[in-house]
Amino acid sequence: MSEENDKKPTKGSATADEQIQSLLTWRTQVLQELSQTAAELERLREGSRDLESLYRDLADARDRPWKSFKRKQLSRLLYWLSGKDRLLSERRRDKFLSSAQKRDPKRSLRHLSEASLRDNSISDERADRPPGSKEADALASARSKKAKFGSSVMVVSHDATRTGAPILALNLVKELSNRHNVVSVILGGGDLARDFAAESVELLELNRLSMQQEKITRKVADLCAKHNVSMGFVNSVESRSALPGLKSAGVPSVALLHEFAAYTRPMSAFPDVFAYADQVVFSADITLENALAQPGSERPVNVHVLPQGKCETGSSDKAPAKTELAWLDSVLRPSGPQDDTFVVIGAGTIETRKGIDLFIEVANRIISGPGGGRFRFIWFGHGYDPVKDTHRSVYLADQIERAGIQTQMKIVRATTEIEHVYRTADLMLLSSRLDPLPNVAIDMLVADKPLVCFERTTGIAALLDSAGLKEACVASFLDTAEMADKIRALADDPELLTEVLKKSKKLARKAFDFTSYAQQLEKLATSGGTKVESIARDATRLKDSGAFRSDFFGAPGKKRISEAQNIENYLVANKSGTHLRKPAPGFNQLIFAEENGWGKAEDPFVAFIEAGQPTGRWKSDVIDETSPIDADVLGDQKVALHIHAFFPNELENILSRLTANQTRPSLFVSAPKTLLDDVKGVLASYDGPVEALRSVPNRGRDIAPFLTEFGREMVTDFDILGHLHTKKSNEIQDRKTVENWVEFLMENTLGGPRAGAMLDRIVTAMTRSQDLGIVYPDDPHLIGWANNKAIADQIAKRMGITDLPRHINYPMGTMFWARAALVEKFLSLGLEWDDYPSEPIPSDGSPLHAIERMFGVAPDHFGFRTGVTNVHGLTR
Repeated sequence: MSEENDKKPTKGSATADEQIQSLLTWRTQVLQELSQTAAELERLREGSRDLESLYRDLADARDRPWKSFKRKQLSRLLYWLSGKDRLLSERRRDKFLSSAQKRDPKRSLRHLSEASLRDNSISDERADRPPGSKEADALASARSKKAKFGSSVMVVSHDATRTGAPILALNLVKELSNRHNVVSVILGGGDLARDFAAESVELLELNRLSMQQEKITRKVADLCAKHNVSMGFVNSVESRSALPGLKSAGVPSVALLHEFAAYTRPMSAFPDVFAYADQVVFSADITLENALAQPGSERPVNVHVLPQGKCETGSSDKAPAKTELAWLDSVLRPSGPQDDTFVVIGAGTIETRKGIDLFIEVANRIISGPGGGRFRFIWFGHGYDPVKDTHRSVYLADQIERAGIQTQMKIVRATTEIEHVYRTADLMLLSSRLDPLPNVAIDMLVADKPLVCFERTTGIAALLDSAGLKEACVASFLDTAEMADKIRALADDPELLTEVLKKSKKLARKAFDFTSYAQQLEKLATSGGTKVESIARDATRLKDSGAFRSDFFGAPGKKRISEAQNIENYLVANKSGTHLRKPAPGFNQLIFAEENGWGKAEDPFVAFIEAGQPTGRWKSDVIDETSPIDADVLGDQKVALHIHAFFPNELENILSRLTANQTRPSLFVSAPKTLLDDVKGVLASYDGPVEALRSVPNRGRDIAPFLTEFGREMVTDFDILGHLHTKKSNEIQDRKTVENWVEFLMENTLGGPRAGAMLDRIVTAMTRSQDLGIVYPDDPHLIGWANNKAIADQIAKRMGITDLPRHINYPMGTMFWARAALVEKFLSLGLEWDDYPSEPIPSDGSPLHAIERMFGVAPDHFGFRTGVTNVHGLTR
């Protein structure tokens, strides 16, 4: 019981009736709290009985394993039958499901699952509750919204707990209910169920942890049909099981993703959302980049980034608790209003991801430094228990005690009056190692208070940077010393603090408007209908245009398919993010979408064609086997070629292709020391100049020999520089793929049976167009930064490039022809042999992979155009 209810009303000047009424009120409050306590005890008893049942089942399984095995197989069969909606009636399927659950060896674990242990836990669906039960009656009475609009929308939340994602979903329900009838679906229990019900025309409760997907799909689709739902908003990746139901009902869906893919399981969760949702919205760039970090993943054209608005976290009928406010004041400013201590707060559940140990480390640096006595650090969060929690809490308590800062650094419980904390504190330190766009950070900024964080840990960092607050408020990745310096600077410099507050206020007003956020989501939902509809429209337009190149888009070695099927595959891939390929040489649909602020209904390639194929970073000059050769200009250019001959027998292939051209480049050849004699023997057949043959360390693969060993010599004496290397695979399963890739690269860079004198055509084009800075094979695959963006950022800064684009073209395989002036920009890095990583090098995420991609970015930055080569009928 609270302190307020512990005290009986005392006699005073009130009348007898008033005293009686006061006593009755007090009695009612006491009975309510006793009732709640009794309910809690009953839940504990139920939990105990569940555990006893689990132990009995375990003992029985050990004694009679054959019986348990038969029950398990029968349970599987019954589960399978319960999902056959085309064969069996709903009543029969429900009976099979009930029988399956009774025989399920894991039934006790299911009952003790995360969803059923929360308050207001639910069964598979609300209809399973006995009619007239207290919970059913309470939820029924909470439904006060009546259908009053001509349109209905659906909002899905993974549960109804009072945590970040469900609170956002509830706020979305409230906002949308101003314009639509809202149907809510919650896929787990929680104490916000009544609030969802009160704001919705209907609340459907399902249990994603125990229900089969087929049943969830059917229930969602039926609800859409019942209310004629026009659009659906599915909040969080954990709500993805609702997406197939919306798709089957033909309802446009918008998935709202806030989580990091790095800690989401199964790993198919995000790809599943991309596959089913019509539009996908991330709350921050950092979470989107994390989701796309796997090699081969690129951003689909229907993916967007929108920071959510400020959410209201409390019930509308809840008055502030005076005792809670008094407690907060005693924690934050124990000396009262005159307490001028600089108060730094943190907030969040006690878990590693929140970086509470980093919060303590920063506190220790500041408190132990000059003027540290004027600071107070307070962390608010669930789960701090140094007595019982030996996993985290005990270590945090010990960290505080050993630092000797326990009088100025405290961890306290979470509070229902967090808004009062924001108003009372001076600054928030968001110490999270990984936190997409936490509500507490948004709330602090909206409360017109400053916030500091680490870069590359949260979407808040990018927002602060966009508002000109990076220098004052964003410390380097997990650099606690730098963070301490930034907090001291804000505390010691009133003018700096005032400037930060001014910019923070402006940012909060612009970025965290919830009404605007909801309106943008509605606009996305209605922008192009469902994927099926938009793909059908665009397929017709693409076929009629004749611009789609099936011979380029279609992967080699697979069964030949029609142009119509290739077009459909292209359009579907663009909206799912997997196996993306270009529709034609010289065009990158993702760059076009990025540069033109995509949010349109049609596919970017369709829009590009219908706009008259405008020029831009998305479009490259295409040199093919029909491009001109000007024999008169071939001798005007000094051409050099670097070849890294790690496999000497593949060098013969390169030399034979050179003979198809009039151009005879001067060769600079590198090879391992043990293979030098073999390489020298092969080079004897070349009828052009061999400038140098040198042994090099097995370090930095082909990039180090090109830039570090030969780079300076080549740019000094030559105009056009080529870079090739021998490739092969010793793995049988990869050999055919690599052989096809080598054929593709060599035909496109040198020429041969299909392309003829491709090198002559490249030299002609680069001679005629002095701003053509680099030419490389146009690979149909769309593979962007992958895991190399952070490394590339550092390399780019050293080259004077401050802003890298989201989508890029680059020479996949690192084979190209470039102007000497462009290569010189890479030589400015001053790379020595020890700067390159030693073998073995991972298949992605190394400086070599980053440099490879920078050859695609640097030309545009330094004023050069990019050219690509293509051979009709040859792809990979």
